[in-house]
Amino acid sequence: METSTSQISRRTVVKGAAWSVPVIAAAVAAPMAVASGDGNTVTNSDANYYWASESQSTWSSLDPAQGNLEVRYSTRIAFKQEPWTSGPPVGGVLQVTVVFSQDVTLKAPIGQNWVQSSPAGLGPARTFVFQLSPSGFGGDISINLNGTTPGAITASSTMSLINGGTTTWASESSDATAVLVS
Repeated sequence: METSTSQISRRTVVKGAAWSVPVIAAAVAAPMAVASGDGNTVTNSDANYYWASESQSTWSSLDPAQGNLEVRYSTRIAFKQEPWTSGPPVGGVLQVTVVFSQDVTLKAPIGQNWVQSSPAGLGPARTFVFQLSPSGFGGDISINLNGTTPGAITASSTMSLINGGTTTWASESSDATAVLVS
């Protein structure tokens, strides 16, 4: 008598079912979590903002001019849309803090939907804080500055989300370096 090896045992079926239960539970839980509330908001703790690469594959950049101690600072922040989210957090405010290694002066107000919250005026200062409200899908910051002394200058940038919980990028920073020419 010949036995068939193509039959599926009861044990195999039970094992397969055990593996599928957590997968189905996770798939059902994600949409239900978003559906609670008005269905159009994402809690700030679910937000996923990140530094988006510039053309030089860096998160932020300092591009010096050929003279007059001029330099251009730029960075880009984006929001990663996930299938279980319906968009950026409502009421969130993105904040970018840039600390320079020497005093700099803005050549013009920021613009581009970002607001300079500190210092008052164009400087000179080492620390500048810019905010975007509402945070939306993020955006670009690009500003022209004048340094105070020729030589190396560094910009250390951090971002945060005001009106929210923890985020996946909260500890990330971005540094850029250039050499100012007089």
